[in-house]
Amino acid sequence: MKSNFNLLFDIFDHCILMEDLSDLTPELFAKAVAEQYIEAIQKEGMIIPQASYHMLLASISEETLNIYRKKSYGFYDLKAYQKSVIHKISENDF
Repeated sequence: MKSNFNLLFDIFDHCILMEDLSDLTPELFAKAVAEQYIEAIQKEGMIIPQASYHMLLASISEETLNIYRKKSYGFYDLKAYQKSVIHKISENDF
């Protein structure tokens, strides 16, 4: 089983390239990633009490937003970041 922090990075790396999330604000993007992460750890058997769900969601969203800001630093928005990554990938294919 992967560590849960690595799982968060894996989900983040997958989501940051998803075109259907590219129109979200950084805050909504972070929340979407956090929701997917919580769903994934629940599928692995982690039990999250309903009373703690919103606090956990806020905490993971905040951590995800910090990761987002570091990863996308220098780009106007998520679309610009995605364009740059796709361009780099296509350059490496040749």
